[in-house]
Order: sequence, then C-alpha cells, then structure tokens
Amino acid sequence: MTKIALITGASRGIGLATARLLAERGHQIILTSRHEEALSEAADRLRPFAPGLCHCAADVGDPAVVARLMSFIHDQCGRLDVLINNAGGSHHVAAFEALAEEDWNQTLNQNLTAVARITQAALPLIRQASGGSIVNVASKAGRHRTAMAACDYVAAKAGLIGFTR
Repeated sequence: MTKIALITGASRGIGLATARLLAERGHQIILTSRHEEALSEAADRLRPFAPGLCHCAADVGDPAVVARLMSFIHDQCGRLDVLINNAGGSHHVAAFEALAEEDWNQTLNQNLTAVARITQAALPLIRQASGGSIVNVASKAGRHRTAMAACDYVAAKAGLIGFTR
C-alpha cells in the first residue's frame, strides 16, 4: 500500500528535499507552503519522482486553513501515514529589548503553535493509517542559541523540542 505523506514548508530547503526522498521511496506526496509560486515550481521539479503529487498553498498558522487541508486529505485519501512538520522560520534578528510583541507572537505561532495545531488536526487521519509517523523539524537553536538566532526563534524551537518529546 502506498503511504501518504504531508510535508509543510515544502517549497524549498529541508521540506523540498524531504518530499523528494519520500517520493523516491514511493510515497504519495502532498506539499504545502505559504509561497504559492515557489510551491508550484517545487511541484514541477518533483513530479517526475511523484506522479500522484498534490500541492496546496496553505498557511498552517491559520486554523481555518488547517481544517480545510485536513478535509481535503480526508476526502481525497482517507488517511495520512506521514506528517512532516517542517514549516517555520524567523524573519528578523533583533535584540530582545527591541523585539515587538507582534513579532514574538508571529514567530511562536509559526514555529510552535502551528505544529501543535496541524498535529492535533492530523491525528484522526494518522490513526486511520497503520504505523503512522509524525516528524517535527526543529533547529539546533532550540538547544543552543546561536549569534544569528533571535530569542523568539530560540524559544519557539526549544518549545517544539519539548512538544515533540
């Protein structure tokens, strides 16, 4: 039976590489990213390896979008075997005292809350699969702050590591 895998943040980098690896191993791939144009380009590059590939521009930080994505997967596939929570990032580097609360909240939502939200929404579909897996992509910044990592990103990734455990 072909395994069905959802990869968030799949338009580039780790997400795109993970999608290709899973496609080469025979998984049916569902790609998501907030960046529609980059996602379409990624899907075009992966199609030779993943003929049944689906892609959907989606901001997994938005609860309504996550609900629609899970409904789509339920209607099209009936189950989900693999969830790769890769979406995340930080868009600023600021000293803590200069960090706006809005930036703090956005980074925590994107890197931690969204992962919890999509995981919770996906669990019913994963439970319908035999041997389902969830992989959360964190960062070394979650264990050891680096000079280039903002404190909000460090806090979010440390929280993600704790959530995963």
